[in-house]
Amino acid sequence: MKQAANDDELRFEEDGYLLKRRLVEPQILAGVIRRIEDVVDRKAHELKNAGQITDLHASAPFEQRWALIVRDSGGKQELRSWDEDVVSPELFKLLSEPSILDVVQLFVGPEVLATGMIAVRPKIPLDKRTTILWHQDSHYVGEDTAMSPIITVWLPLCDTNIDNGCLQMIRGSHKWGLEPCEWDDEHSAHRPVRDPTDRGVIVDCEMQAGDALFFNNLTYHRSGMNQSDHIRWSIDLRYHTPDLEYENRDLFMPGFLAHTTTGGRDIDTWESWQRRIDAHAAKKHT
Repeated sequence: MKQAANDDELRFEEDGYLLKRRLVEPQILAGVIRRIEDVVDRKAHELKNAGQITDLHASAPFEQRWALIVRDSGGKQELRSWDEDVVSPELFKLLSEPSILDVVQLFVGPEVLATGMIAVRPKIPLDKRTTILWHQDSHYVGEDTAMSPIITVWLPLCDTNIDNGCLQMIRGSHKWGLEPCEWDDEHSAHRPVRDPTDRGVIVDCEMQAGDALFFNNLTYHRSGMNQSDHIRWSIDLRYHTPDLEYENRDLFMPGFLAHTTTGGRDIDTWESWQRRIDAHAAKKHT
């Protein structure tokens, strides 16, 4: 086990990412999927009550229902990712999953904060808005994070491939430092000034539900257009040390202490995290 952990750490240091197969048990993901299904159902009823759709598509499968609802309501998603909507005990359980935290600790140490930078991504077919440009996460979290590891854990909730827009990485790009970017109005996203594919190798990360992709905040990544007939559902989680401060931290939901070896500190519970999120939401709306 120790040798495997050392190998994982070395690969991450060299490549800037680590793909772990069959890391998360199906029942853990199933709880999160049920929560997402509840959110889809609520949003469908809200749109129907507003007169924007007539069919709830209640019998449609998880991989298709939201896309049908978006199509019927005008073809454009209001948001390309969800966060507060999916906060739940099931999400807390996923963020606290030992198999995930064991890997995260290799990169940030034993003191681990599960952040509120959570994104459930319904990548619907042929949706330009969810076609993500090459980017480094520090441009979104804050440029002052460039020297501090923030680990993203990207989890597909269905099988992903080139056809439905799997994640792509540029191997070793984390070694380049934080590179200049500019704002792209068409995509509402940061675009690198210099094309990173000019000097890096693109890796297609085709994955199955239960796999987990770990990468840091300087590793270039993107996802292409979903050319399939179903939604590519995924969720990304982020972790860093509890003492990390950065400019944009208050823009995100509060996180919680997920792992510690320090005496006198207790890891958070779902109830303590929920109270913190509720207080943050109340402050945001005052």
